[in-house]
Formats: sequence, structure tokens, C-alpha cells
Amino acid sequence: MPSFEGCLALQTLNLSHNNIVGQIPVTLGHLPNLHSLDLSSNNLTGQIPSALAALKIGASSFANNPGLCGQPLPRCSPLEPVSSHINKPVIIISVAIGGFVILLAFTACIFFWRKGRATVRTEEESLPRGSIKTSSSLPVTTEQLVAGTGGFDERNLIGVGGTSKVYKATLTNGLVVAVKLFDWSTNAEKANYFFQKECETLGKLRHRNLVRVLRTCCNTEMKALVLEYMPCGSLENLLFEGDNNGLSWRMLLNIALDVAQALVYLHHECTAPIIHCDLKPSNIVLDEMYIAHVSDFGIARILEPGVSSYSASYFRGTVGYIAPECAAFSQYSIKGDIYSYGIVLLCMLTGRCPTSEFFWEQGVEMHTWVKQFFPDKYEETLSKNLRMDILVSDKVEEALQLMELALSCIVKDPKQRPTAQQIIRTLVHLKSSKTLSLSNQASQSSHGSHSIISVQSSKESSMTVFHQDQEIQPL
Repeated sequence: MPSFEGCLALQTLNLSHNNIVGQIPVTLGHLPNLHSLDLSSNNLTGQIPSALAALKIGASSFANNPGLCGQPLPRCSPLEPVSSHINKPVIIISVAIGGFVILLAFTACIFFWRKGRATVRTEEESLPRGSIKTSSSLPVTTEQLVAGTGGFDERNLIGVGGTSKVYKATLTNGLVVAVKLFDWSTNAEKANYFFQKECETLGKLRHRNLVRVLRTCCNTEMKALVLEYMPCGSLENLLFEGDNNGLSWRMLLNIALDVAQALVYLHHECTAPIIHCDLKPSNIVLDEMYIAHVSDFGIARILEPGVSSYSASYFRGTVGYIAPECAAFSQYSIKGDIYSYGIVLLCMLTGRCPTSEFFWEQGVEMHTWVKQFFPDKYEETLSKNLRMDILVSDKVEEALQLMELALSCIVKDPKQRPTAQQIIRTLVHLKSSKTLSLSNQASQSSHGSHSIISVQSSKESSMTVFHQDQEIQPL
């Protein structure tokens, strides 16, 4: 990668999606006028220069570079430098010893695994029906959770909910986890309800885009869930905190696809449909590769097989993300999750929160504000970073279609919203750079039972996406 050492007047640099290899030059952080930088989606390695961290450039500018580390990305591992002057015999001996050690370790693992199978089977058979089957290789005590979080020190606090707090913990074996501790001090009955609810729901779920429970802790001292730790924080942190200028196009599309895949699993692939009921950026967390995982199932609802909705006795959800039929009539369905998903898409596209002062001062809701610019001036609503990225990568038309998809998710009539399966289909086409054109007019059938969206490809071949639950046929 070039050093740009003499480019003192350089203000904006976008080198994303160029397969650049090597380390980021330290001189890049000393350019006096540089204020916008995007090095995402390359093959860069090593530590991000501290001078760049001082410029308050967001994590999205360095995303999709698996070898990068350091602020604003997760910390680098404290590895000792390896000398480049090791002679050949030493290398051969080292490899031979390493191979022997690996073989010995593998044999030991097989021995202990076979020895422990009976114990593991007994533990699983003793679990009550509906319990979470957690990994027997993670024995955790209350004392270890207290010690691992520094006595639940506020410095280790990474998330706060209505009835719980989430802490980062380092266990005695070095494993870093997240501990969701339910608060009994204010309303013990309510905290117990949400704890039992998450155990009941998460005990039935297994998917790569859902946060995995490693262990539960339930005793007279505390009720807590030990979860996978997500080092890149929540989507809310990424979008709304610090001086972040928004997501890159590729990161946005990947996160949108991850969340949609989680919804397909919850709505269509579980034995009974599951409504999340509270999908929002703070409940979408990112691992070290910025793969999105949906979390917080405290108010989720498992429906009876064949049932598509239910009526709640009280309001559940978050203002700004909850569907109008849920807010007005407490009527919840999987299409309510689709509405929330559409709002999350708009958050990622605009870089704005639906409850921000920006919309309050203008007296409009976020989706109403977006519609004022759509479609002719839709680029004015995009975040700064995204606007620049789609121009450089020639994704203006695709971004327009993604915004149209978001708006189709938040129409007032739940029946007119797409299913999660249909959303996946559109996103896959956008990711493969196939240009789609969604018509703005929904054609009603003669019986009025469903609406359709006509979709044209760049080669003028057409397809039809039905806005009702049905199996998606491949193109």
C-alpha cells in the first residue's frame, strides 16, 4: 500500500474493495487535512496506526480486513515478533516437534471425550423439558462470573435493557463471554419472567445469526445467561455512537442479509413460528468479522403451529421500531417483525435513529422524511459514508432498490409487507449486482387477497414477488 507521504492536501481517501494487501502506513495518520477514510473490504493486516485512531475514524472504515486489529477494531493479540533469520534446520525440527505435540493432544482429546460421554449424556437427560442444553466444556460458577466481571463493575458494562444488564467477562480459562444479569432489585417478578422467557425461547433455537447461550446461572444469588461475546458491539453503537459517518455499502448489505436470514429461521424454519417482537439496532450484535447476530428474546413469542398472530395484553416493543398495528391494537404477527426490519434498514441507510431530535425538530417520522426525497432525491437521505461509497462503487441503483425494499417493509397494511423469504431473495440479487426495478404500484388480484410487485432485471426478464406467505421459487 502506498504511503501517501507527500499528499498533504489530501482530504478524502476511499480505497475500499481493491484487494489491497500489506499494512497501513503510519504516514497516513499524519496527513494534516485527511478527515474521511475508507479502507474496508481489502486484505490489509497488522495494527491500525495509533495516529489514525486519533482522527476518530469509525470501525466501518476498516471492516472486512480479517488481518487488521487495534482501535477502533478489537485489540491486537500480544504476540511476540518472530525473527526472520531462523535457519532451515531449526524450522524442520520445530515442525517435527509441533506435529508430535498436535498428535499427542489429539489422542488425549479422544480419550477424555470418550470417557466423558456417559457423564454428558446423564447431565442432558436430567435437564427439564425446554431447558437450554449448554456446552459441558464450560463449567461456570457464580464466583467465576463475579470475578470475571470485576464484581459486575460498570467499566465492563456493554449493554443495558429494561430488566437486565450485559457485562463483558473473562473467565479463568481465558475465554471472554458476555453475561446477561437480570436485575432483581426493582421488580423480581418481572425479571424472573423475562429470564424464564429467554431460557424457554433460546433453548429451542440454533442458528448462526442468533446469539448462542453458553450456560445459564440460576440460583438464590443471581439469574444470568452466559452468552457468546460479540467484540464489535451492537449495530446501535456502530451507527449512532462516536463520530461514525455511516456504513459502507458492502457492510450494510451483509448485515441486512444476516438479520434477514435470522428472521427466515424464526418465522419459517422453526417447528412453530417465533416473533421476536423487539428487533432494533441495539438487539443486533456483531462478532469479530462483523457478522450480525440477533439477540434479546425476552419478549419473543412462540406461536402455536398454524397460527400467524396473537393479541397481547400489554404493549411490548420499542417506540420508533414497533409496527402501527402492534402499538394501536397490541396485535402481533411475524409481519410486525418485518416492519421493525424495514426501520432497521432505514437506520443503516440514513445513519439516523428514528427517535432522534432531528426528526422531532422537523415534526416528522423517519419514514415520512425519507419518502419526501424518494425516489428522485433519495441520495440526500443517505449517510455520508454510504453516499460516497455507492458513487465510487457504482451502486446508486442498488441502493435505491434497497431503500424501496425498506419502504415496502413498513407499509401500513401488514398483508402488503414482504415475507423474510422474499426479502432474502431481493438482497441476494442486490449482492450479486443484478439490477432489479421494483414497481411502485401494487396490483390487486380480482379477489383482493394479495398484492404483487413486478420486478424487472437489467436484461428485461421479469419475475413476480408475491406479498403473502408462500414458498419462493428459484429464478
